[in-house]
Formats: sequence, structure tokens, C-alpha cells
Amino acid sequence: MGDFAPGNMMIKVTPDGKLERIYVFDWESVGPWETAIDVGHFCADMHTVQTTNERCQRSAQILLETFLEAYRKIAHPHPEFARKVIVEIGTHMITIIPHQLVSRETELTRTVVKEGMRLIIKAYSEDASWLRSSPVKLLI
Repeated sequence: MGDFAPGNMMIKVTPDGKLERIYVFDWESVGPWETAIDVGHFCADMHTVQTTNERCQRSAQILLETFLEAYRKIAHPHPEFARKVIVEIGTHMITIIPHQLVSRETELTRTVVKEGMRLIIKAYSEDASWLRSSPVKLLI
């Protein structure tokens, strides 16, 4: 199972605070998995921060956009890959993130789970054009 998450990154910044380099590492679960799971895991974390944490919203958005653009340039993913990523985002938001929420607020948990369900339903019910307005639009 994919486990790529912000905790698997180290960021190097310049003395004036600009991003210089991002190092990605994975000490726990290296193996031949479905790539969409790792991409979805990371995107789910960033999408959740964007939609639930106003203070970190812009940072999460920039990180997610930068990641997706770089992934698209390197991997040239097919739209079906983007659909798998959306399903993984939704699945992660329903099954994993509620257990990670520090506040354990019922309403926040409900919001995250509903968003995860919405994404999964959209991924299976909409045509490929919907992906161009989805949280992973930059993949395609």
C-alpha cells in the first residue's frame, strides 16, 4: 500500500526562505505498488489541508500544484491514472484521515468523509472531462 506523505519529504530553503530543493524518501514501504496509490495518498493529505485548515491552505495548494505539475512532466500519466488517483484520494479521506485528525472533531471528520465520498462518486460517474476540474487537474 502506498504511503507517500509530507512526512516522507525534507525541504531545503535558501537563506532568504525560498524553496531550493525537495528531497523525497521512503523508509517504511518501498516496493512495487500501484503508483496511483502513492500519488493519491499525498494528494489526499494536501487536499484535506486545503479544505480544512485555513492557515495552511495556500501552502498546501502550492505544494500540491508543484507536485502534480512535476509528476505530469516526468510520467505523462493517462487520464485513467488521474481517475485512479481521485479514487485513492477519496478512499484515503474516508479511511485514514479521520484517524489522523488531531482535533477529532465530529463535524470536521464528517466533512472530510463526505468530501472523500463525493470524489469517489464523481470519479466513477463522470466522464474524463470532469478530471480537468478535479483536485488532480494538473495531472492531465
